[in-house]
Amino acid sequence: MESDEAITKITTIETKTVHVKIEYWDCGDGHHHKTEDSARRCVEKKEKSKEHQLQRDAIYARNICCARKVVSGSALKDVAEAMCISQTRVGQIITSILRRAWLVGEHKGIPFQLGIYEVRKNKDFWLKQIDLLSMAYFSGHRPGGS
Repeated sequence: MESDEAITKITTIETKTVHVKIEYWDCGDGHHHKTEDSARRCVEKKEKSKEHQLQRDAIYARNICCARKVVSGSALKDVAEAMCISQTRVGQIITSILRRAWLVGEHKGIPFQLGIYEVRKNKDFWLKQIDLLSMAYFSGHRPGGS
């Protein structure tokens, strides 16, 4: 008979509903923060990140402009003075931009050379590559790095 009692107990199980209330601070980015202060810090961090990317974009645009001027025939000294940077920095920028530009498009048998005379000899090719690099960068793709 004990088994009949066990069956009776099993059949008398009830369904219960429990509501749970979860409160959190929303920073607008889908995060759930426990405190208002942590949500504010998250928003501030996001704003700083946007500002930082705008600064990086401005520097990248300057670097693209610098590379275009040198490839087009301007002297490193003149470009450095116009951009308010050193000639050494102009050389570094040219090297970086040309390496990244090389990665972007088709090479059509033109060898990769960083010498300024070889680059200027193939000016049309390099200007096209720099334009492709610029379009790729500002459309959200970061070729060859950030």
